[in-house]
Amino acid sequence: MNIVKINRIPVSAIRVLEYPEFANAVVEIVEKHNPDTLKIQGVTNLLKEQLLEVDKISVKEGRHPMTKELINLRTNRDKTLGATLSLMQGYKKVLVPSLIEAGNIALPFLDRFLSKIHKDSNFVKNKKIDLMFAELEGNTELETAMQTLGFTILLDELKSILLAIRATQNNRRKVRSENPRILSRKAILNATTAMNNLFKTIEINQLVELNVDYTPLVSELNQMLSEYKSLLTQRLSLNSKSAAQKMTVAPSTTTSATAK
Repeated sequence: MNIVKINRIPVSAIRVLEYPEFANAVVEIVEKHNPDTLKIQGVTNLLKEQLLEVDKISVKEGRHPMTKELINLRTNRDKTLGATLSLMQGYKKVLVPSLIEAGNIALPFLDRFLSKIHKDSNFVKNKKIDLMFAELEGNTELETAMQTLGFTILLDELKSILLAIRATQNNRRKVRSENPRILSRKAILNATTAMNNLFKTIEINQLVELNVDYTPLVSELNQMLSEYKSLLTQRLSLNSKSAAQKMTVAPSTTTSATAK
């Protein structure tokens, strides 16, 4: 039997304040597939123990009074996404001649970020939306196409909801150490080690536990990890473009005196 490997993401690519959400998303997927049946309950518990420290970087949702507000915001986000996707499908079925040009610009762009977003975790959804708005900002051609097709109102609502989600998450965040950077580094290192041990156990068990099907778990983990890796790559690309643009528009340090 072949081992289906689990995708790994370099920890250095994950922002410190993103790590708690990322690590908890991994645990949520594993627990959904019954770790006891999969013979990985022990290593899952070890990772959960390390997350007690990781969660000090940002307060765990389930213990915070703002959890209900966050859930409502996520529900509204998903409704707005649903309305956006419905409008996209409508244009794909029937696009009037006067809107074809705008459709050719806007629909492929929206598809790239939103076409399969309903399958993603909350973590990946927010990252995709973040990147979509980062790429849309300042792109006059895209913004005009969105306005022409009537997407602007929905996108403005989506941006407003995402900002509210970020604000709520920031309000939940507490720093519990005089030197949070050292605490964060150690907590993330320990959690990453535990996560790698979990992944290794899942991979090895595919050869040992022949009567257990690990395919659904590995597939869902790889989907989430692949999506996030792709988002990290896009974010790096956007950051590089932004840095290049700043260098291009930066005023010259050459003065009239030095020019002579």
